[in-house]
Amino acid sequence: MRIAKIRAVLICGAALIGLSAPAAAWAQARAFDVPAQPANRSIPEFARQAGIEIVAPGRALRGVTTTAIKGQYDTRTALDRLLEGTGLAVVADENGKITLAPAAARGAEEAALEYPEILVTATRRAVSVQEVPMAVTAIGEEQLERMGANGFADFYRSVPGLLFSEGDRNAGGFTIRGIASTGGDNQATVAVYLDELPTDDSRGARSVMDIDLFDVSRVEILRGPQGTLFGSGAMGGAVRVITNKPDTGAFSGKGQATLSTIHDGAENYELKGVLNVPLVAGRLALRTTGYYIHDGGFVDNVATGRKNANESRTYGGRASLRFEPSETLSLTATAILQDTDTPALGAVDRTPGAGYTWSVARPSYQNNRLQTYNFLGELELSFAQLMSSTTYAKKSGEMSASNDIVIFNSPDESESFAQEFRLTSNKNGPFSWVAGAFYLKRKREAFQTVIVPGFGEMLGFPTDTLIDATIWLDDQETALYGEATYEFSPSLALTGGLRWFSNTARYRDVQNGIATGLIPVANGPYSDTDRKVTPRLVLTYKPSSSAMIYASAAQGYRIGGVNVPIPIAPEVPAAYEPDSLWNYEIGAKTEWFDQRLIVNAALYYIDWTNIQIGLTEPMTEIGYMSNAGSAHSQGFELELTARPTKGLELASALSLNKAEFDETIPDTETIKGRRLPGQRKFTISNSIAYEFDLSDTTALSLRAEHQYLSDAEIIVGGETVVLPAHHLVNARATLKRGPINLTAFCQNLTNSSQFVSYSYRQKPRTIGLTLQGQF
Repeated sequence: MRIAKIRAVLICGAALIGLSAPAAAWAQARAFDVPAQPANRSIPEFARQAGIEIVAPGRALRGVTTTAIKGQYDTRTALDRLLEGTGLAVVADENGKITLAPAAARGAEEAALEYPEILVTATRRAVSVQEVPMAVTAIGEEQLERMGANGFADFYRSVPGLLFSEGDRNAGGFTIRGIASTGGDNQATVAVYLDELPTDDSRGARSVMDIDLFDVSRVEILRGPQGTLFGSGAMGGAVRVITNKPDTGAFSGKGQATLSTIHDGAENYELKGVLNVPLVAGRLALRTTGYYIHDGGFVDNVATGRKNANESRTYGGRASLRFEPSETLSLTATAILQDTDTPALGAVDRTPGAGYTWSVARPSYQNNRLQTYNFLGELELSFAQLMSSTTYAKKSGEMSASNDIVIFNSPDESESFAQEFRLTSNKNGPFSWVAGAFYLKRKREAFQTVIVPGFGEMLGFPTDTLIDATIWLDDQETALYGEATYEFSPSLALTGGLRWFSNTARYRDVQNGIATGLIPVANGPYSDTDRKVTPRLVLTYKPSSSAMIYASAAQGYRIGGVNVPIPIAPEVPAAYEPDSLWNYEIGAKTEWFDQRLIVNAALYYIDWTNIQIGLTEPMTEIGYMSNAGSAHSQGFELELTARPTKGLELASALSLNKAEFDETIPDTETIKGRRLPGQRKFTISNSIAYEFDLSDTTALSLRAEHQYLSDAEIIVGGETVVLPAHHLVNARATLKRGPINLTAFCQNLTNSSQFVSYSYRQKPRTIGLTLQGQF
């Protein structure tokens, strides 16, 4: 443990060392084949073939057609030829990121830097957010930094339709469009991806590993089912964290330090750094990222007298080595490590007037560790790009919770192996396609211990352990998928996709303790196999170069599983089936007044059937899963971005949602007309940002955010608990001078203390400073 901490701190320290950076390596010769076509297609294709990142203002690409290039060129010569006659030019080349703008802006760089577009890979090919025919929000690296986003809880409120159950780090879970799990040991309804790997367990996935967002290229939030391209667990949508990759052309780095204090609580401090080193110019590069985060506590344990007990420490890093042996082949090996230690949980007493206090003498804690190793190969073929991603991941956690009577311990660990092959066609005509194969094997070993101090002595047993269970869970998923788009004209396109999957779930356990008379009892092995085909269909119409309308129907699903047999309750099913939903959606993406106003909207209806629900057998009080009932969700989402003048940006994200059960299931919490758990009917997020120059070398950036969530209902122990509506106000001011940024911030400006989940209150007002430098 100490060695891991020291290693993380050393990585941070190395990344903070400032050195001068040479210009990008333009001289490398590559083979290019980019036909004449609209610039919003040719420039992403050129960037892919060149292995570089290109940013351009969307309005500058509208209606522009680039010339064809084919042959062996150095990158700069090829780019100059591609842009001939377009009126576009390179206005900036920083840290391997090339910025384009109309040639008239050369020197001023104003137009290029004002409205940069973010390319996303939601459709498995790099496309501008405004060109993707689905409800997708992309939060780029710069925007994440402006928000001060360290983890998932820091950005979710700014995305319409997205909710996150806040609590201790790594104990939350996402919900999209009200599609929330109804409890039990089943798969989550939102898939969380770290690059190409799904990070949630197939079973017991009621929480996700909260990935630190430093040195992340972007976060993509795909709303609505993504079963065709992203598979099981993406029935409500998907959240993808895309990390930055090594740059073989430029030496660069960034360091960041933060110090803050919590109202009536302790201090927080962070140290983060990244270093990108080209080992062989244009061929081989290493990128390392390290971070250490100490979250100060703010909950007092009155039973032990410990103040600010719920502190936590997160540390880790990423190391990525990229090798480009030829113009058509790149190989990238990546290792990711993150540890979080939470010596005391942040739950609070719900008694009115208790505030931020808890009263438990016994320890309650949580520790999590994630290790991910990935090897990515990308090969340019004459007709398509071939991608191979091989991932091994190990995730472990240990949690202990207690009250005045019982102690619950539940350590577990899982190992995953994933292999994906994908072919993405070169978009050289009206027909384009993506096809792939996916294989995932996951093994999970979990331990569940229930201890009642003094119980054994009272009954004459030599132990106080009521139950001590070891559980083995194995899942294996195989899938084939494909999606194709045909453009009947520049304004009309049809997309269709299918995914076939086969999943096998296996379960066995051994139970011991007072409940079994201290005689080990083995259950299993039990297994169940499910197969399904999920389709997707999208019709896209572009009435102009600045507007797109789409209509889609898509299916999403979760895998099934097996239950532990209960001999006295033969009605308990041996297995539970996959559940699935259909999402019907109409959306529009529009730009107005030369991209000074962006308006995106989506209207949807979701039909959810055969819902997986968690039930309890009344005689033994043993939990199990079943399928019963149906539900629907309908709503409206709106995203607005306005840039009325240089340096000023206003943004709003609004969501209206009604999600409820369609029928009543006796002896369950499924009641017709009841809201789905955690669903909030109305959410809105507003932000205003203004940046202006103080001098030729200094600028000041101001940002304020307001977010509102209406109330929600959750079921705890058969009781309906209302989570109240609440507001959150944040403010930030950043002084920029050359490569140095100094930010003063205040989170939860009004010091709101409403409950955000059953036993967790909103974190109190936090004020701090962040110093960042880059080279």
